[in-house]
Amino acid sequence: MDYVLSAELNKHLVRGIESGYNLYALERSEKRQTMRVSAAYAWVKGNHIDDQVSRELENLGVNYQDDKAGYTWSYLQFSIPESKSLLLIKNATIIKSSSKQPELDVKNPDNYLVELSRINSKVDFEELKPEYQGTMKFNELMQDSLKEVQNQIAVSEFDRFYIVTYAIEPNSRMLSNVSLWMPEFKQGSKVEMVRIDDLSPYLGNTGIEMNMEAIGALANTPDSEFSGEAEEYGYSVAAKKAEENA
Repeated sequence: MDYVLSAELNKHLVRGIESGYNLYALERSEKRQTMRVSAAYAWVKGNHIDDQVSRELENLGVNYQDDKAGYTWSYLQFSIPESKSLLLIKNATIIKSSSKQPELDVKNPDNYLVELSRINSKVDFEELKPEYQGTMKFNELMQDSLKEVQNQIAVSEFDRFYIVTYAIEPNSRMLSNVSLWMPEFKQGSKVEMVRIDDLSPYLGNTGIEMNMEAIGALANTPDSEFSGEAEEYGYSVAAKKAEENA
């Protein structure tokens, strides 16, 4: 079975990611100039991207709904009725390329992403051996109880679960990679990751004109201010650099 998404859907996914990141860069640049303190805007990148992706995909028959991970973090879940697929968008910093057995690394086995990975139980992963090895790691900000997940979404409604990741080059702060993944639930609540498609060729080819001045300003932003420091917000549930994983 072919698990890749259509070229049109891929293009609009990347276009939404580019548009959201561009708007985020513009807002960060503006707030740094107009506000005496604006570091909290480091936490809005994921919301900008989810918002713009939802606008790009709504005319393609893709639905979305607002959901929560943990106590504070809101994000969008995207559903593709035609293929009964659920799709989330995350920063590529959630993937750690240090393991020969790529897996979702969480302390809590009831993590909502662990449970959602069960959707892919019908997928023949033997046909989808990954070329890229990495460990997918989520911090405590992204944890949720199994009971809450079951209340939020009926896993049985879907046949496929995808995660789209976007990478940001640390020096230039430019988008450098977009990939499509399918998580595989394994015994012991482990989740291995399989890369299905590389959407990077769409970067720079979607019609979005990136504001290089605003992105250049991000390049001059200290890492601590760019990613967001959890300690500043006083949430014990939030791990350091949590915003990067959004």
